[in-house]
Amino acid sequence: MFKSRLIVDNIYQRQTLFISCKTKQEYQKAFYYAFREQLQDENDIISCDDFFESESESNIGRTIFERNVCIIIVKGEQTKFEYIAHEIFHAVELHFEKIGMTHSESSSEAWAYYIQFLTKEILETLN
Repeated sequence: MFKSRLIVDNIYQRQTLFISCKTKQEYQKAFYYAFREQLQDENDIISCDDFFESESESNIGRTIFERNVCIIIVKGEQTKFEYIAHEIFHAVELHFEKIGMTHSESSSEAWAYYIQFLTKEILETLN
């Protein structure tokens, strides 16, 4: 059974779609459900065939930016937190790149808080 959640923050007005799934079909269902109002049909779903076809144990997560939403996908029977943490960093990186906030000494605290925010929201989704 897949789990998904659209996370919206009220500070930077950014959206993150988190999807934890086992199969490509579960991913497609979660993607379609999240974007159903914007899609013409199921053919508009962003393909991640290479991600789901890979048998590599290191290919557990992926983060993509689509339709002004950062999408974190993790796959597997038991999603390990270290893979989620890795993808959360990439999500923050993509979001802040879009608003022009590069990582620096002056922005470091904002990055840390955003990582904390996404971590909390994703853990609540998984529990």
